[in-house]
Amino acid sequence: MHTKIFSNKKGDFEGGLPGGIFLVVGLFAIAVIWVLSFVMFDNINTELQKNSLVTGDASTIGNFLTGKFVSIFDKSFLFVVVGLGFAVIVGAWFTSGHPALFYITIPILAFIIWMGALYANIYEEITNNPQISAGASQFTFTNFIFQNYVIVVTVFVILLAVALFGKQRTAQVP
Repeated sequence: MHTKIFSNKKGDFEGGLPGGIFLVVGLFAIAVIWVLSFVMFDNINTELQKNSLVTGDASTIGNFLTGKFVSIFDKSFLFVVVGLGFAVIVGAWFTSGHPALFYITIPILAFIIWMGALYANIYEEITNNPQISAGASQFTFTNFIFQNYVIVVTVFVILLAVALFGKQRTAQVP
């Protein structure tokens, strides 16, 4: 009997440990892209407001869109964190893994948590940049998640481990 820790019975990837790594890196990338996009959008809007060729309607629309950007993307990030987290966990549930391999995966799970701490520190360094900090401080949910990123990642890693190895084996893997 041969079981793969990273794939299902058919050999297709559906979840598991690579999903945990994807979760940590993906959430970091999404957060940084959205924060930097807002900073750029806000800078463009500020320059457009100074331009005398821009009409009053265009100025109003620019200010309206800039005001809505943070609200929409900050709340969207919270939705993405929960959605991707549970998608990885559900994918891990359908991945076959032998319970004997649990002890082998503990260092990998610890590495995923360490990556979460590393990316939280990188996010903090990026958002502490004087050119970015004013815009980044408006993302309350995103900043809260990254201030507690190790805890968030640890919760998802524990749920990932339970989904991978806590399910009852109903059939033998060929």
